Amino acid sequence: MGFIVWGWIDGGEGMTKLKHKLRAKLTRGDIPNLNGCEIRNINTEDGEALAELMLNAYKGTVDYEGEDIEDARDEVRRLSEGEYGEPLWDCSFVAEMSKNMVGAVVVTLDRKENVPLLAFAMTSPDKKRLKVATTLMKKTVNSMIDAGFKETIAYVTEGNEPSAGLASKFGFKIEDV
Repeated sequence: MGFIVWGWIDGGEGMTKLKHKLRAKLTRGDIPNLNGCEIRNINTEDGEALAELMLNAYKGTVDYEGEDIEDARDEVRRLSEGEYGEPLWDCSFVAEMSKNMVGAVVVTLDRKENVPLLAFAMTSPDKKRLKVATTLMKKTVNSMIDAGFKETIAYVTEGNEPSAGLASKFGFKIEDV
């Protein structure tokens, strides 16, 4: 489950999925105001809400492989423990509407390249197409620039058109390994 996993992954029943490596130069942008939406950094109390958002966001997509809430909790735990690189919490944000988490972008520090890795980008299914992900990405990109980074990487599953579309808005280009 997620935005990242390296190369070919097991898709179950002998199927495999290809993840493309993407890279982008960071460019500062204006952050639009989302009416009724609060953007804030992820904090230590967000684990359960992040797991619920993750499960809801990925269910029914090319990245969903039958996971349940326990799998999503495990994924958030692994993320917090640094499995995808050191979490960059100052560059990771959530969007909330009426105290409900409706989107998140989580960034870690890639171990091999020492650049920010967009580990997860997720939006609640009922909030898609409302610019939640774009707004979170702009906030994330600006924070990475403020932290001194010049570029970022991500991995997107082939066929994940929403993530590919979001990545293209921010200048990501395929750089397969």
